[in-house]
Amino acid sequence: MQESACQANEMLQLSFPYDDNGIPIYPDDYAGTYIDWSRDASLVVLLVNADDTRRAEYLQRCRNSDVVLFGDAEFGWNDLCKCGNSCINYLIENGILVYCGSLNIAENSFSIEVEIDNFENAESMIETLKQEPFVSSNPAISHVKVLVGTPIIQLASIYGGNSITNNSTNVSCAVGIGGGYLTPSSDYTNCLVTCGHGNPYSSSVKFNGSITGSVVYRSYSTNYSSPSVGDYSIILLSSNTAKKQIQTGNSYVSITSLQSPMFPQGGTYIKYGPIGGIAVCTTTAYCNYAVTTSNGSGGNGYVTGVWASSLSGGTAYLGDSGGPIYTGNTLVGLTTAMNGLGVFYFTPIGLATNVGFYI
Repeated sequence: MQESACQANEMLQLSFPYDDNGIPIYPDDYAGTYIDWSRDASLVVLLVNADDTRRAEYLQRCRNSDVVLFGDAEFGWNDLCKCGNSCINYLIENGILVYCGSLNIAENSFSIEVEIDNFENAESMIETLKQEPFVSSNPAISHVKVLVGTPIIQLASIYGGNSITNNSTNVSCAVGIGGGYLTPSSDYTNCLVTCGHGNPYSSSVKFNGSITGSVVYRSYSTNYSSPSVGDYSIILLSSNTAKKQIQTGNSYVSITSLQSPMFPQGGTYIKYGPIGGIAVCTTTAYCNYAVTTSNGSGGNGYVTGVWASSLSGGTAYLGDSGGPIYTGNTLVGLTTAMNGLGVFYFTPIGLATNVGFYI
């Protein structure tokens, strides 16, 4: 049912300019999209102070799709993220550990997750910011809220079977998909994409106990002041062949396309991992800031541009990091992490395509 909504959203996202990291540059009146399942899986485009002319312009960006509806938002995507990031920086500078900062599109709000022992203090700090002069430059502060969170655990572990293991960190993870990697100087046709954590740049990886390749690109940061855009790495294989298929037990799914990095909140996809198996993944919030906690992979990670999701019909475990998120024959993302409250996080595969990965 969501296919038409996703197609309309894809056309909308492609109509925007993109920055060097492959992230759309949105107009200030744009507040995001989400799928409204109560209205036949329509795509709702939220806009700020939009008149009929402006709505018509956005409808044209969606190729005049008949599944597009419009909603009103008080604050745009840019204002919410700017204000949310300012609040996160303020909390960090005052000794509060922030687990995640995410944009809930349907609610037109920005949530900041902290540990339970710091919740009251953090909430009080944010309430203090709702005074002058901060509120003058950040009016969206009224839509920022503090929630209790838990550490976001990177889903990488040491295990055997059909997985890859980093030879330097001894951490194992799941393969996302096989493909190629195009650089300005070379076209590497036998590569795979997986998570960035646990896979340092230029380190070698093993498959079934033997060296099979090395990391040629990595997006992962351990510096909170400069988070990476997504959590992924590209590995050039020196032996074995990277397949453009996902193996789920005894079945295979061929992947023929890669999803762009931005898609609507409320979309449902399939998550697969060698440990957790299959689950249904539904996007709930766009994370402009997230802290992923190490599981033997070299310290905390700080990322932006990942999606928070709920899982149903299954779960994710240590060892699923880097595994595929897909719908039909389209790869949507790679497993990144999961917190203690059951919130699942994944990196859009479109971020990897922006640096040259392809199938």
